[in-house]
Amino acid sequence: MSNMLVALSQAPGRPDVNFSSVQILCPMFANGDDKFTAYPWNNSAPAGGYGSYTNVLAWQINGWINGTYVLVF
Repeated sequence: MSNMLVALSQAPGRPDVNFSSVQILCPMFANGDDKFTAYPWNNSAPAGGYGSYTNVLAWQINGWINGTYVLVF
């Protein structure tokens, strides 16, 4: 993110290219440690009924590094 902001600030000869006209997006690779922060999670449901109540894609630990994933419901 920092490198993208520096590159944007150094865009030569383009007055229409600036912090107000360019949107920088960064992906978030959520995993099981991101419950309640990256996606909703229900700890208080009856036994076996806990989990996310949305169709969220959450990586196993750092599974995004090697491309493995699990859907958490």
